Amino acid sequence: MDFSVLTPYGDLIVEGVKVTLLTSFGSLFLAVVFGFLLVLGRISSVPIIQAPFRIVINIIRGVPVLVQVYIFYFGLAQTNLLLPAWLCGVLALGLYGGGYMAEILRSGINSVSGGQIEASRSLGFTRRQTMRLIVWPQAIRISIPPAGGEFIRIMKATSLFAAIAVTELTYSGMIIRAETYASFEVYLPIAGIYLLITSVILTCFYFIEKSMVRKGWAVQ
Repeated sequence: MDFSVLTPYGDLIVEGVKVTLLTSFGSLFLAVVFGFLLVLGRISSVPIIQAPFRIVINIIRGVPVLVQVYIFYFGLAQTNLLLPAWLCGVLALGLYGGGYMAEILRSGINSVSGGQIEASRSLGFTRRQTMRLIVWPQAIRISIPPAGGEFIRIMKATSLFAAIAVTELTYSGMIIRAETYASFEVYLPIAGIYLLITSVILTCFYFIEKSMVRKGWAVQ
């Protein structure tokens, strides 16, 4: 294998990494926002409010992310709403990630023992104070590790943007491979770059979790 074929394409690979990271962080931001909005409705004590949010979450999680990307890209274009391809991808992936993030947060909330909630009520805490001071800090702490895994899933899913010609890392590799006919020489380094990015993300989330423990948000 001759990896020197990649030398003329350094700028293209760098651009692919940049687009991958930017779309990943954009999608993650939207996933967190959508996740919080969805989980607020999902944990509502009013059934008529809870049911629609449960249905929406199930639909989001049940439809493949690539199909959702196509709906945003081709579907919106059919209504004459023309958005950049990368924005369609970020919106679709952010919504998809939001469905999973909502369930991650709900799981974190449900893991807080009922005894703590009853104790806060006996001390005169309102429901809002209980959620803000007792439930959410622990739920967020518990949700950090799975949220890190979801971020990795979102980052890797940006490779699907190649289907709508967004020049992220995978699409950059497709361009190089089409011009050089080199497969291993192209995709092995790209796989290594993805692995490096995911390792950095895991390390960051590890230190975030440790920092939250040191600040007293929760105990190990």
